[in-house]
Amino acid sequence: MNTQNHVRFTTIATALLAAGVLFGCQSQEQDSKTVGQKLDSTIESTKQAVNEAGDKLDQETDKIRDAAKESASRMSDSISDSSITASIQASFLKDPDLSVLKIDVTTHDGAVELAGKVKTDDAKERAGKIASATDGVKSVTNDLVVESS
Repeated sequence: MNTQNHVRFTTIATALLAAGVLFGCQSQEQDSKTVGQKLDSTIESTKQAVNEAGDKLDQETDKIRDAAKESASRMSDSISDSSITASIQASFLKDPDLSVLKIDVTTHDGAVELAGKVKTDDAKERAGKIASATDGVKSVTNDLVVESS
């Protein structure tokens, strides 16, 4: 039995128990009713309680589902940023003038920032172009500094 069914079952069982207590604790006015009328009244009260509990459960389930979707979306964004960073660093490994040990690549929501040191202006420009050409990159801030020789 999954969690949602378990919660629904527990709610229904609680409602039935409450209805039984209500049935046993009715006022004197209820005492004038027949057993069948008391039972019908109890069944109607139970149906109403179960429907209200079901509505509340549906609302809570919707809240949980929305929170899970938002969390999954944030996780997906984080994975995308990580894959962008890894892709840029892998591209830098192929270029002998770009040292992944000297260049920090950070990505947030597709915005890439390059920081660190390179040997030439050409290497700085190439690093920016490589980052810009990477899938998923929305913008690049190239804060690389050319080392003085």
